[in-house]
Amino acid sequence: MFRCIVWILSLATFALYGTSGHVVVPMTNEQLTEEVHKLEDLLKDLPGEVDELKTAVESVVERLDDVHPAVTRCPDGWIRFQSSCYGVGTEEVTWGAAQEICGRFGGGLVEIDNSAENEFVKELARSRGYDVLWMGATDAFSDGHWVWASSGRVVSEGFTDWYPGQQTGNDGGSQDCVATWRTCSDYRWCDGNCNDTHRFVCETRFLSFFPNDFIC
Repeated sequence: MFRCIVWILSLATFALYGTSGHVVVPMTNEQLTEEVHKLEDLLKDLPGEVDELKTAVESVVERLDDVHPAVTRCPDGWIRFQSSCYGVGTEEVTWGAAQEICGRFGGGLVEIDNSAENEFVKELARSRGYDVLWMGATDAFSDGHWVWASSGRVVSEGFTDWYPGQQTGNDGGSQDCVATWRTCSDYRWCDGNCNDTHRFVCETRFLSFFPNDFIC
């Protein structure tokens, strides 16, 4: 991702100033097209680079936990799993209200990265006897195009656990938010009306909770 940002800045600088530092004639359409294709190639590599970064972060978190456990603490009442902290909201609220509550803790509604995390969230619901827990995906802006709201990642590009037929959208209806439902074949993903009220799961990273006196 960092390489892409640098490339974009470099491209903008070159288009305005060239290599001499003076303003020059803008790039031709052919030059711009070539540079755009280079940028598209870099963007294709982003998912793999993000996964590598997550693995690296998890490794660092494990080491920090040995050296300075306070660095990897979770807020009171939250549960640690992999490289995140999870908080289960006990009040039934709308999807939007749940996202707002999660944001107060520096996170958002849970975004599922892999099968282990998915099973962990299911168990949060089962162990508490909750029928439904809001998660962080929505297709509010384009029916059937599901994205994780906090990160902007496209849901279909990663792990999914849809109940059959649920991911196709609802022909412009109001079922634009995702939850894990007991009635959807033991807590698989189903869409629901965002204005309905359910309990919810927040997710935030350990590294949002460095102690004030910790010095790197």
